[in-house]
Amino acid sequence: MCGHCKKVREAEASIVHLRQELAETGTRLDRQEQKAATLQTRLKDSRAKTAAKSEEVSHLEQALTNRTQAAAKTESPLAEMLKNPDMKEFVKAQQKTVLSGMIDKNYAPFFSSLSLTPEQSASLKDLILKKSLVDAQAGISMISGDTDTTARAQVFEQAKADKDAINDQIKQMLGDEHYPQFESYEKSQPERVSIGMFKDQQGAGPGALNPQQEENLIQALSQERQNFKFTN
Repeated sequence: MCGHCKKVREAEASIVHLRQELAETGTRLDRQEQKAATLQTRLKDSRAKTAAKSEEVSHLEQALTNRTQAAAKTESPLAEMLKNPDMKEFVKAQQKTVLSGMIDKNYAPFFSSLSLTPEQSASLKDLILKKSLVDAQAGISMISGDTDTTARAQVFEQAKADKDAINDQIKQMLGDEHYPQFESYEKSQPERVSIGMFKDQQGAGPGALNPQQEENLIQALSQERQNFKFTN
């Protein structure tokens, strides 16, 4: 084979090889374009889904806002009823009657332990009743919805000031010697009410509590409640 013919064949072989490489490169480019097109399609779909989700979230947020506003405007029947001044006064009178009976029952042992005269017992009962009505009337204001958040805080502050003033009057009446006894007795009222209900259920049957058992149980329950670490 002459040298010229050999060079021609080598050149043709090189051309074929280059064509193959070119074809393979074209194929790779086609594949990359297809992938790019696929990615663009996915990106469009993702954007569309994101927009749809965003719109859905907006709708949900608006629905939640509407429900919250509607709930805020919706008052309970009791709240609506307590907006009536006559009904509010009626409820206050009922509270006074109920609390008066509870004080007679729950504080009678304390009055006896201090050997108070009937007049002193009546005066002390009146102060305890006034103090109890402060919380009861503050509760009516909360339920009736007559106050906003700021006004509610003022109601609680005023209630505390009123009760502190009544406590000062009780302290003046009982003196430094007996006032701590009153504070201790008052703190145990939740337990005394519970034990009183239990005692009423037992009646005079075999499970009836004698005075000492009743007092021991009240003290045990009161100490347990005061020592418990409440989270709320």
